[in-house]
Amino acid sequence: MTGFVSKRKRAKRDFLLAAAGYLALLAIAAYFDWNEAWSRWIATHETWEIDEIPTALALASAAIAWFAYRRWSEQARAVREHIGVNNELRKQISQKERAETALRASEAQFRALIAGSIQGVLIHRDTTPLFANQALADIFGYETPEEILSLESVGFLEAEHERERLAAYGAARLRHDSAPRRYEFEGVRKDGSSIWLENFVTVVDWEGRPAIQTTTVSITKRKRAEEALASTFSDLEIARDQAETANRAKSEFLATMSHELRTPLNAIIGFSEMIKDEVLGPEGVAKYREYAKDIHFSGHHLLSIINDILDLSKVESGAAELREEIIDVPILLRSVDRLVRHRAERGYIRLEQDFPADLPGVTADKRKLKQILVNLLSNAINFTEPGGTVTLKAWCRRDSGFVFQVTDTGIGIAAKDIPKALSQFGQVDSALNRKQMGTGLGLPLSKSLTELHGGALDLQSQIGAGTTVTVRLPAARMVERMAWAPIQDSRKVAAD
Repeated sequence: MTGFVSKRKRAKRDFLLAAAGYLALLAIAAYFDWNEAWSRWIATHETWEIDEIPTALALASAAIAWFAYRRWSEQARAVREHIGVNNELRKQISQKERAETALRASEAQFRALIAGSIQGVLIHRDTTPLFANQALADIFGYETPEEILSLESVGFLEAEHERERLAAYGAARLRHDSAPRRYEFEGVRKDGSSIWLENFVTVVDWEGRPAIQTTTVSITKRKRAEEALASTFSDLEIARDQAETANRAKSEFLATMSHELRTPLNAIIGFSEMIKDEVLGPEGVAKYREYAKDIHFSGHHLLSIINDILDLSKVESGAAELREEIIDVPILLRSVDRLVRHRAERGYIRLEQDFPADLPGVTADKRKLKQILVNLLSNAINFTEPGGTVTLKAWCRRDSGFVFQVTDTGIGIAAKDIPKALSQFGQVDSALNRKQMGTGLGLPLSKSLTELHGGALDLQSQIGAGTTVTVRLPAARMVERMAWAPIQDSRKVAAD
């Protein structure tokens, strides 16, 4: 500005000097010209006209005046231009200063706004945290935002399996590529616990460079509610499937029972009518005796089916009771062998026993324990082809208790069908294409009676490789022979 003023003063000075020079020349010229004219007038008494002034002097004076005017005009114009530029610069500077002031005020207002937000706000660039508010610190369990800013990377706030995905989102957004603006992720609090969060992402200008701003809210309660709801739906679906399975099983069971009950009843009714009506005449006494045996067998079979149904119902309703006594296990096992051996021999199946003769006693309900073993042996015989083998084993240990095991070389059960075989009313073969007779109650009833004794039943099988069923009774039920020998001497311990 000082330079522009100096130029203006110099231009004004030059103009004044030129004007003064011009006037001085005119004065000198006029003086000499008029003096000469006056002298000549006095001498000659003649009058000179003013236009007789020398033309050269007038032209020179005019040229000097024009040159001085042009120079003054140019310098004046330059001064005006410089003044105009200066005014524009001052205007631009003033506008920039106002813009910077407004920007600083806006940034201060923005910082104050997000600092006081109830939602967590984080600004970062290349995973380096630049700004965090108190709400974000509270969400992640930090005392102050400065603790978050001291982290090397925002990845420490994210679960390890989330870091690569979220870093890719941020990089894509900075490149203006496609990336989700809102997403859910699993975070990590200061104490290491997991927390579910939702981020809303945008790109902001931070200190002159683009950066990622995330607005974070906790959705842990919502996630837990969703998981609980999904679990409820899952439980309902499982319950529905179980109800449908139970309904189908009951339908199959009733279809099977109708056959199982009709068969012995038809035999009883048919043979009894033949005896009553003396179809073979009075002399057919021997044949009638055979019919009577068939009636007796069918009646026992029918009673066995009804007993199984009643026993299972009692166990499941909690009405079953144990009549416990000390049992001589070897005698019990031999008794069970006698009950099923005829059936095994009729099917050309070899029945074997494998247990030490000095097994200790066991405290249990004798009828129910015998029922367990008979059911398991009967199943093994039913599903073993002629020429196969069924083995009854028993052993005990002080730490694990009594173990009874029935193995066969039969057709086996697929692994996926084992739970069905052990379930109530569950049969691996459908009621329409059963290969073997039976109600399908043997295994579930044996399992329930074993659990009633505090034991466990385990079934292992493979198609074509046979089946192994293991019954384990607690060690607390084992009784050493020395301990129960006096009782055995004082009363008879019946095995049958």
